[in-house]
Amino acid sequence: MRVHHPTPGYTGPASLHGIRLDFVDGVATSPDGIGVTPFRRNGYRVEPDYDPGAHTVEEVLDHLGRASATERGRVQAAEAAGKDRKGIAAFTPTTADQDEPGGDDD
Repeated sequence: MRVHHPTPGYTGPASLHGIRLDFVDGVATSPDGIGVTPFRRNGYRVEPDYDPGAHTVEEVLDHLGRASATERGRVQAAEAAGKDRKGIAAFTPTTADQDEPGGDDD
């Protein structure tokens, strides 16, 4: 499970009810989902890990284009261990992928 800190981009620890999660770029992971309930109840967004095998290549590439470097690595490793589609394994972000919507170029 992925837990999103209420402060975007936060890096550091957060503890609730004796459960500690370490956030990097606003996201922490709990591999088996244990301990996320107190965070959810306190305004943290909790979501399952993105499963590239459940999506088309186009959907995965779109996700990778918006993802942090950490998330890209996790998704590409999951893809390599699963369907191992070469276009996903070879993905590298471009400047266009990293542009913010609504920026000066729009």
